[in-house]
Amino acid sequence: MIPILFIKHYRYGGSGPINEYIKKGIKFIIYDKRIREIIIVGLSVNLILGMAAIMFISLIDVTLELPAIYVSIMFCMLVFGVSIGSLIGQRIKGSLGIISILLFIFIAISFLLISFSGSAILDILPIFFVGISIGMENVTINTALIGIIPLEMIARAQGAFNTFTVAATSASSIIGGVLYKYSVSYSFMILGIFMLIIAILIKFMRNFYNIVY
Repeated sequence: MIPILFIKHYRYGGSGPINEYIKKGIKFIIYDKRIREIIIVGLSVNLILGMAAIMFISLIDVTLELPAIYVSIMFCMLVFGVSIGSLIGQRIKGSLGIISILLFIFIAISFLLISFSGSAILDILPIFFVGISIGMENVTINTALIGIIPLEMIARAQGAFNTFTVAATSASSIIGGVLYKYSVSYSFMILGIFMLIIAILIKFMRNFYNIVY
């Protein structure tokens, strides 16, 4: 995103240079408390889930010493869960804060189950439930984001949100590898505790908590 801020060429389909177009989107995000809190929650969750992905690969390959096909099976279950969760997420209504808290608690419990299972087979169900929760959370957050952003600002704000999310996911691979190396037995338990902390903090994010989905 930083290099794009220096592009002064005029954008297609509108007036003004590209960098000014992006700067207005960033300013809008910074000064709107609801969007700012949505991004903070989104970044935190993507960081933890990205760490979980790296740690799960390490769990299968290093600790359990299983073939790579087990990793593929687990990620298939995760993706399948995300698909199911996306469909469910379209049907639920209520406070974004309450929905997120419940989903994060559910993810935390799933991480704790993985931490205590010691078996790839037993991990299939918790991974599936994590996928469902991710799918539901993505739908609710993105729908809420679109609902509170003015039409002319959607592309800018959504682009910035996606950029921050990709950055958090990339950084998570570094942190996840280090965390697993020094806390093998407790790594998923630590992630579960982090998810519970985020769930608790959401209660104090009044702007995020009071958004009606």
